Amino acid sequence: KHLLENFGISRLQLQITIVLLFGLAFGILIPNLPDSQEKDQSLQNWTEEANLLKLKVTEIESLWYEQRNGPTSKPTELFKDKININTASSEEFARLPGIGPILAQRIVNHRNENGKFASLEDLTYVKGIGSKKLEKIKSFLVFK
Repeated sequence: KHLLENFGISRLQLQITIVLLFGLAFGILIPNLPDSQEKDQSLQNWTEEANLLKLKVTEIESLWYEQRNGPTSKPTELFKDKININTASSEEFARLPGIGPILAQRIVNHRNENGKFASLEDLTYVKGIGSKKLEKIKSFLVFK
């Protein structure tokens, strides 16, 4: 009542003003709310970042192990079984000597986009793997 008297407006004018203010607020806020597709994309981005972080930790552990125990002991400890290039995860690839988490993810992405590798030499189609790197990791790999 005091508000109405102080501003000299009627009750109807106040009600219309409130409705318009709420309409304006909702008109500004609702279009800016993320839709479910944006939420899904955001979740996927967080998941990818978490996977890359996990790969980096794996690479750091691998480097630490190699530094502590020497490069000759790394293969026998970390690679008791050979890695199948057509089923291996990026985490498994990242444990290979000279293959970090980014290159490991590139290998998996190449396989997902182009289908299974037809031979070990097909790994050279992945950017970052040349014939020298393939020779370095070949003994840890199997093709099935």
